[in-house]
Amino acid sequence: MKIIKRCCFLVMLITVSVTATGCWNYREVNNLNLAAGLAVNRNTKEKKYILNTEILVPQPKNTASIQRSKLIESKGDTIFKAMRNTIKSNGKMIYWSHCKVMIVSEGVAKEGLIQVLDIIDRNPEMRPDISILIADGETPEKILKEAKTVDDVTSYKFKDAMDNQSMLPDYIKGDAWDFIEELMKEGIEPVASLIRLVYKDNRIDFEIGGVAVFKKDKMVGKLNAKETEAYLFVMNQAKKGVIALDKKASGLPVNLSFEVVKSRCKMTPGYTSGKLVMGIDLQMDVSMTEIEGSADVVKPDQRKKVEKVLGEYMKKRIVNVIGKVQQEYNSDIFGFGKTIRNNMPTVWKSVKGNWDEEYKNLSTEVTVKVNITKTVLTSEPIKPGE
Repeated sequence: MKIIKRCCFLVMLITVSVTATGCWNYREVNNLNLAAGLAVNRNTKEKKYILNTEILVPQPKNTASIQRSKLIESKGDTIFKAMRNTIKSNGKMIYWSHCKVMIVSEGVAKEGLIQVLDIIDRNPEMRPDISILIADGETPEKILKEAKTVDDVTSYKFKDAMDNQSMLPDYIKGDAWDFIEELMKEGIEPVASLIRLVYKDNRIDFEIGGVAVFKKDKMVGKLNAKETEAYLFVMNQAKKGVIALDKKASGLPVNLSFEVVKSRCKMTPGYTSGKLVMGIDLQMDVSMTEIEGSADVVKPDQRKKVEKVLGEYMKKRIVNVIGKVQQEYNSDIFGFGKTIRNNMPTVWKSVKGNWDEEYKNLSTEVTVKVNITKTVLTSEPIKPGE
């Protein structure tokens, strides 16, 4: 009996060893090219998608620190067909797991991003943390081509800028899964960062700033960098950043710069005189990092005045951007509907069927309280000697 058991165990061991070794989808790296980034456009006349893929170019061992890439173009009736058609001009399959960014044309964004998002969500090689960017003023392929340098992988530079967004909150990090999550939620609309080319001193560079505003999956408008910053403060997504206060606009004797130390915003729906109102309460702790002039604005009485002026300045910016997205785009990017649903579910049930109209006419009450916590290393402005 023992001999039979041992024989059975041996047969099972051999079977498992033979059938369960190696990777089920193993592919030789020499037969693949690694994608770093992707530009998506569409020819409306031909009704074909145009893809420009940045792929990594293998380097000799002694130049391992240098990363180089090249661009290949392909077309197809669908995005996936265009992805597969890269073989025609490249000779190899593309491996998409290293793809960091996807730049989408404004035309495709206005038609709807569902097909773009479906490829990311459905393709097992595409990662959901890929950054989504909308081309602003140029085609996505031109941005990918013109921003390219010889010894750089352009898409990785774009991704680095997206990952460091927290230090400069005038655009969003914008991963695909964040967009998909907001798209599927009730009472909130998604946004995506804008990317453009900048021409200066006979040199071409790229700039990420501002956001594209969506209603469902279709792009309906844009916010510039300043408007986006105000939006992000309301959404509690601007934890850091620099605010410049111009003396002409503020009425103060000098230009000032502030670094945001801490920011927190609370949205509270309620009724005022029988009318639904969204209360927005923003509290900011800032440090005064630059005083452009010799006027003393850091003494206690002057500091209180500066806090009040900065609070009014931020309130005006927030009110303006809310009005813009309500009246021009009718897109609830602030998630007012979601806030009402979470805090007043009975009210939400009564208004969600007509939310487009309710949102457009929704009143807001904005309060901003600023606290200057420190003036960095010195408490007095620099003054020249007599």
